[in-house]
Amino acid sequence: MAVDRNSVYLCSGADLYLLGALAGGDTLIGVRDPFYGWLTEEILEALPGIRDDLLARSYLTAQPSGMSIAPELAPLIATLATPRAAIMAVRTLPQGVAAERAYHIGAEQITKLCRDDDQYTLEPITAGDLAADVVAWWNIHGDQGAPGSPFRLRQPALFAARDAAGDADRAAALLRDAGAPDSAIALLIAALASPLTNGSLVALRQNTMGWDTQGIAVLEGAAGLWRMRAFEHQDEPWVEVASTSLADLTQRVERLVRNAIGEE
Repeated sequence: MAVDRNSVYLCSGADLYLLGALAGGDTLIGVRDPFYGWLTEEILEALPGIRDDLLARSYLTAQPSGMSIAPELAPLIATLATPRAAIMAVRTLPQGVAAERAYHIGAEQITKLCRDDDQYTLEPITAGDLAADVVAWWNIHGDQGAPGSPFRLRQPALFAARDAAGDADRAAALLRDAGAPDSAIALLIAALASPLTNGSLVALRQNTMGWDTQGIAVLEGAAGLWRMRAFEHQDEPWVEVASTSLADLTQRVERLVRNAIGEE
């Protein structure tokens, strides 16, 4: 199968391991280690079969100087292997199953990477489409914010209330002790127990010291939308919880994306 410039490329984690190594990548953000727990000898034995499969699919070509990634696929793999920024998105379904996708940002290319078990799809995406792609994938049902004013609470208390959401009285006590206003507690517990949408986004941008990170999360219940922002206060993790409309959330995601890309 010859690759095409407009194709979506399907790869296993092992495929990406080999392709990423050829492109000079050490760690592929958003790709689970396909050889976790394997011995070095086992990995070396598996690589020729992976290479031969990539050759058969025309993802690789044999050159006198060695293996070469197909020209249309090479920019996507190069961006995946050595991004200057990356955006990680998560969507948790009501059944508790989490889905992931990542966007790797290079100087001239953005690679969208979606995972389904150990299968990944790669495709190009423009900077202008990235924020809308994330918000659409979150599958938000309404456009109105949940009622109430913003509040802050310690992150462990929010997580404990989420885990106890099936016991409304216990979850309410946890939130109340953490400082959540009474007007928000019942609505927040209902959203934690039966979310319509539960998504998060983390942007990583390289600097001279490592990676800068920014993030945003969204929780949708029957009462509407909340956005959540993690921050540190006195060396403790906290969360700001605030009502948000779909339009406001979309603008915030767009700003976060522009900052990661370097447009702000």
